[in-house]
This record gives sequence, structure tokens and C-alpha cells, in this order.
Amino acid sequence: MTAAQLISFARGAPSLDIVDVEGLKAAAARAFDADPAGVTAYGTSVGYGPLRRWIADTESTSTSPPRIATSIMASLNFSPLPT
Repeated sequence: MTAAQLISFARGAPSLDIVDVEGLKAAAARAFDADPAGVTAYGTSVGYGPLRRWIADTESTSTSPPRIATSIMASLNFSPLPT
């Protein structure tokens, strides 16, 4: 296989022509104003608590907030291993 034939699924930065930079700046400022400790913390493996509660309330999922993962690899931590 040559480099030209390779399809990379590696992580990368999105092109700035598809990013609302001003909107992203405003969202970051709101996040720092609302929860500076939450913005700068690593958090738990099941996701950011306020976001989980908001999703549960918005989507009417259940009384238990859903788990949120940053990637498919991270979400595998939530799945039981086959026996």
C-alpha cells in the first residue's frame, strides 16, 4: 500500500473553515464563567455530571444520567467484557 492509497483514521484538528471560531470563543467564555473548576478538571470516566443530567432531562432517557465518552475506545470501558 502506498501513502496515496492509505486512508487515515487518526485524530486530527478540523479545518478552521468548518469551525465557528467566534462561537467557540463565546462558548468557552461561558463555560469558564459558569464552572471554572469543571472546565479545567479531568473529570470522571462517565462524563461531565451537569451535561449527563442535561442529556437525561432533554432526551428523557431515565432517572440515571447517561454515560458520555470522548471516543469509541473510551466507551468500551462501559461495556461488560464477554465471559
